[in-house]
Amino acid sequence: MSGYTDTLPNQYRQCVYEAVGRPGDPVGPEVKSMKITQPKAYKGQDSINIFDEWVNQVLRWFRIYKVTGPACNGDRVTYTGACLEDLAGQWFDQGVEGLDHMIRYWTFKDLICALFV
Repeated sequence: MSGYTDTLPNQYRQCVYEAVGRPGDPVGPEVKSMKITQPKAYKGQDSINIFDEWVNQVLRWFRIYKVTGPACNGDRVTYTGACLEDLAGQWFDQGVEGLDHMIRYWTFKDLICALFV
């Protein structure tokens, strides 16, 4: 997505922090009984609008199911992998979970910014 300024990844970092960076209340019975559809998969399209929409869906889904706060970072990274297909899914499989991945510990914020680039 060349042509975008370097400030956009920082905006995503701030958005992620505000949405899921702080712990929320525990999941109650009302949430456990709801069947909220998982976000549609992001395929790595070169469209800022598609990416923004996908990020918003993922963040909303995490907030609903209370996958928030620092303790849930690893869960968010894992769940995000399930919301990726095609080029984005291949990148995740190789770069995040693959045997020869370079970064050993991914934060959810770093993952979203890396997907953006």
